[in-house]
Amino acid sequence: MAPIERVEQKWELMADKLIESLNEFERTGKWIRPWNLVQHRNKFTGTVYSGMNTFLLMMTPFVCPYWGTFNQWSEAGYKIKKDSKAEVIFSKSSTVEEKEDGTKVFKTLVSRPWYVYNGEQIEGFEWAPDEAISVNADIEAVLTAKNPAIVHIDNMMAYFDNDRDIINMPRVEVFTSADGYLGALAHELIHWSGHESRLNRDTLVNYHASGNQAFEELVAEIGASILGTELGFVAETQHNSFNYIAGWLTLMSDKKDALKRAAAEAIEAVRYLR
Repeated sequence: MAPIERVEQKWELMADKLIESLNEFERTGKWIRPWNLVQHRNKFTGTVYSGMNTFLLMMTPFVCPYWGTFNQWSEAGYKIKKDSKAEVIFSKSSTVEEKEDGTKVFKTLVSRPWYVYNGEQIEGFEWAPDEAISVNADIEAVLTAKNPAIVHIDNMMAYFDNDRDIINMPRVEVFTSADGYLGALAHELIHWSGHESRLNRDTLVNYHASGNQAFEELVAEIGASILGTELGFVAETQHNSFNYIAGWLTLMSDKKDALKRAAAEAIEAVRYLR
């Protein structure tokens, strides 16, 4: 199967998983994120995968963060477990093309594919989960490198005020974990990136238009998850987003490539912030 075909197949699987998760949320009120929040990286070079490659690897079932090519594992003296299938990533992962009418189209660049195997697919390879990361000033500095206006007016909830172009964040001590704080900040920063003076994302600028709330919240959820996996924290989605995301279920059922568009917007936002 060609690399691009494998990616398309993964999009289909991801859409199915998202629909299943949203259905479960509507039934039980419990959100089960349909992707794994692991900081995927190359075992041998230390490179942390980013952008589209982050999202592709998030959709795998593995909790081990380490990956390598067949040659890398072999040269280190390891063997691939029988019947293991490699995941495809790209040296250049994706692009967003804007048409004359202002609409944006997600495109996968036809560039060199790399086939990688996870540590769980390697005979005799042992690893231990990363230690929990406390509030890290360096991570926060990376997240806020574009100097957004952050205020602490409301200590009860995090939100982005598009009219005033400010992010309100409860103070750190209000959160039950460092990851909770960083995840909430990442979520709001993805919203912030869509302001008309920055990426001018329609679903943020016209947030209250029909269907835009759900789509924008999904963009923020995916974007925050990508930031978390790239920087090393678990992005905990804000519960009030689910009311909007659940309403997106009809759109997802009718048009699965809507997930591609949401991911494309999220990746563009992450690239802008970083």
